[in-house]
Amino acid sequence: MTKIIGDSSEQKNSRRLALAFGAIFLTMLALNMLYPFMSDDYQFSFVWRGEYGSIYNMSPEYPLRRVENMADIADSLRSMYFTWGGRMIGWGLVYLFVRLPHIVFDLLNAIVFVIFLTLLTMIGTKTYRRQNLKPGSLVASFLLLWGASLMFANAYLWLCGSCVYLWSAVAQLCFLFFYSRAFWQNCKNFPAPILMFALGLLAGCSNENSGAVTILLAACFVYVSLGDAKPSKGQICGIVGAIIGYVLLMTAPGNFAKLAETVAHPETLQDLDRQYARVKLAMLFCLPLLTVFLRLPHLRAGNDTKKAQTVARMFLIGGILNGAAMLPLPNFPARSLTMTVVFWVIGAMVIISSDAEFFKKRIIRLSLGLYFAFSFLSLVAYTSAMYWYYCPQDALRDEAAAKSAEKVLILPPYEAPPWAVLAVNIKGYRADMGTISPRPLAWPNLVYAKYWHLKSVVRENNFAGE
Repeated sequence: MTKIIGDSSEQKNSRRLALAFGAIFLTMLALNMLYPFMSDDYQFSFVWRGEYGSIYNMSPEYPLRRVENMADIADSLRSMYFTWGGRMIGWGLVYLFVRLPHIVFDLLNAIVFVIFLTLLTMIGTKTYRRQNLKPGSLVASFLLLWGASLMFANAYLWLCGSCVYLWSAVAQLCFLFFYSRAFWQNCKNFPAPILMFALGLLAGCSNENSGAVTILLAACFVYVSLGDAKPSKGQICGIVGAIIGYVLLMTAPGNFAKLAETVAHPETLQDLDRQYARVKLAMLFCLPLLTVFLRLPHLRAGNDTKKAQTVARMFLIGGILNGAAMLPLPNFPARSLTMTVVFWVIGAMVIISSDAEFFKKRIIRLSLGLYFAFSFLSLVAYTSAMYWYYCPQDALRDEAAAKSAEKVLILPPYEAPPWAVLAVNIKGYRADMGTISPRPLAWPNLVYAKYWHLKSVVRENNFAGE
């Protein structure tokens, strides 16, 4: 009889978990389908030759040429490595996806997000088998992530942003997964050293914004475990591979070229006030999440209290270090804090899943309830705004494109109410055309108008070569 009840309980959890996975997948698929191509997505339709002037800084003689084959992609990535940065994996994915129907990216990106959220929840709840995951924990992770992310769409929906931030986050969380599991289970159940080296290499060279902190967190897991067991070969090889990957990423000549170009343009530095204003707003969105860490001194997790406190502090400090490392850099957007929020969500989930008394305090239940309500309502508002008004700021971009191209474009009527614009700006990405250079050949006005088929504009005259 006990076995039958146990099986019934497991089956019920499996059904609920499947529903949670399905709901999150469909939500992300819908948001991806509603989110249009924009900004950097357009540049990846063209061959990048930064040595002679990139799409960002074109000369009149610069020949724009669409990517036609894999050789063009390889040539563009080689040029970007020497003139713009070392994110070869993320940028390579963008080059591939812009050549495919958008629905291909929409489907794959929704799947990758589900994998990312699963890894985040597993690490945060110390659950290392998918079957043992609680659907409530998965949904809570999603709502905490949505609520604390100022530019959710910029990192998880936007094609270019997703390939650089979301897909790299999967590699980094997968890397941390094995170190976290070994710490909590006091075992050396690690993949083969060569596989961990390869995974570490991938995690290290995926994104410079969070690569160093990811390596540091893995090293911390090993360090705090030294009293129980010596590091395995897999643990050591993984960290060595991650360090090598991160060095390769950071020493790309394009990083130094990009920094020199950024500092050399006064208009970029003048834009810092707007960037830091976004960062301040991002921190405001994170404050409710950070209040969870106030429970650390009072955490009651049985025999694992000290372990849970240690891990929660690791991810809290990791998020702080990740954000602090970004602040001195010129022209960094709020999406650079993506992994800062992820680390804090993991730390908060460690506390919530470990503390049996967490939900007994009325003020905590009320605060989290309001936070989850805000997350859910803003999600509904954002989705509604994207569905009914597509992208309210398209009117500004279309108008600028028409002026730049010196052609008469028929613009559709835009009557998006203030709430729709606000909803899009809460979790979206607003391309402010007012900060783009008015030069006729400056990115992205001419490229946007002349070389891309706009869904929101009906062109009266075809351009030459189209």
